[in-house]
Amino acid sequence: MESRGGPWFGEFITSCYSFVMTTYQWTKMGRWLLVTCGVLMVMAWMANPTYRAYWVSYIQRLGPLIQRLRWHESVPIQKAHEAMTPPWPKGATPLKAPIGAHFNTNASPFVLALSDTTAYAEPSNQPPPPKVTHLQAGQRVRIVYRHPSKWGTSHRGAGPWVFIVDEKANYALGWVIESQLASPTQFKPVSGMPWAYLGLCVGDYCGEFTIKSTGRFEEKWDAIGQGIQLNGVNWGQVYQYGPFLWFKQDRSADFDEWLIWDGQQLKMEPKYESEPLRMGPNRGTRLRSPQS
Repeated sequence: MESRGGPWFGEFITSCYSFVMTTYQWTKMGRWLLVTCGVLMVMAWMANPTYRAYWVSYIQRLGPLIQRLRWHESVPIQKAHEAMTPPWPKGATPLKAPIGAHFNTNASPFVLALSDTTAYAEPSNQPPPPKVTHLQAGQRVRIVYRHPSKWGTSHRGAGPWVFIVDEKANYALGWVIESQLASPTQFKPVSGMPWAYLGLCVGDYCGEFTIKSTGRFEEKWDAIGQGIQLNGVNWGQVYQYGPFLWFKQDRSADFDEWLIWDGQQLKMEPKYESEPLRMGPNRGTRLRSPQS
């Protein structure tokens, strides 16, 4: 019997996944559309067993993403100063859309705080306005408004005042100077790497990186949860800006990693600072505990 469909079906699956995660991300609509794509593939598989490979590929891509995003949603975000909420700036859109270049993962768009700093209630250096929120180096935030005329200076240099919210735009954090934040356009490929191997875990997702001196890497990953174990291989390039190392995947930003290197110590970004991290010239003991 001649097979119906063919390469177009694989393209449909890939397009479905990419469209949903780019347009709707992990919203209720996005989840509903992903389930719909999955149901359509099951129906096609039942009609033609040769489509099984496409279904397996879809699950392999979707499974670890679900595990990772569940972990993103479960991690609490620290707010050091709860005394006041900064007023929403006049002229800022209520939609909380990001302003300027942001890292675009499926969790949410964000930039990084370059160092420990403070967000203020008003965009002003003189006199110093009330402090609102303490930011940790590497904390994920979103720029939702850039002041059209007010500039400020910090130890990171001069720049316009910007109003920031948390990564998921659930609450306002206050005003900072844009030079205190790191965006993807500022990162450059590393010129050398001191480690040939690095292993880390984020929730149910674990990755082991083999890294070349040029910063090119191969990541062997696995995701375990709810009786399902998935694994695969990713490739990418390490970029750096200030104290941050960005492990950027070639194919997708779903599993990019951001680490902090101060010249002496390598650590996870604040959101995942409790997660295990090890490095060295060779592979060592298993990342996971025997109970996992």
